[in-house]
Amino acid sequence: DVLDWALFLSLALKPQHRRGVYLALRLAHHVVDAGVPKEVLHELEPSDSGDHVVQAARMMLRSNSADLRTVSPNLAGLWHSRSFWGKFAALSRRIFVSPVVLARQYRVAPHSMLLYFYYIVRVGGLLRRWSRSGLKLLLKDPAATGIAEDRARVSCWLSKN
Repeated sequence: DVLDWALFLSLALKPQHRRGVYLALRLAHHVVDAGVPKEVLHELEPSDSGDHVVQAARMMLRSNSADLRTVSPNLAGLWHSRSFWGKFAALSRRIFVSPVVLARQYRVAPHSMLLYFYYIVRVGGLLRRWSRSGLKLLLKDPAATGIAEDRARVSCWLSKN
């Protein structure tokens, strides 16, 4: 079967899909020599095609999967925030999720007063989950900081519209 590239492009050119589809196809084209027509790549290419983003994504593909797991996307985003207030805002968003999300996560009634206790439990869980990776980032471990920068670079680029 042959892919209908015209139909594919009509779906992929939607703003919310364009960057992700472009990056996936460009990686497929360069990494595994997939038969992606150059015209399709050119049509999908955003104005800031970001060779640096493609390079970061290629580095992530080459990384050991255990290394990638050491720095979660959320921790990478926190690390990437340069200002104190940026880090504070990112951390606050991770800790203070909506009561509905928290209730679902800990199987507590959404209107229970006990729910607020689970924000403390959540902080403990995040500390346990992020402590090893966070320490590596604070100590400027080259592998961890490289992964964090690559994850953040790709994530920021993909989230642009």
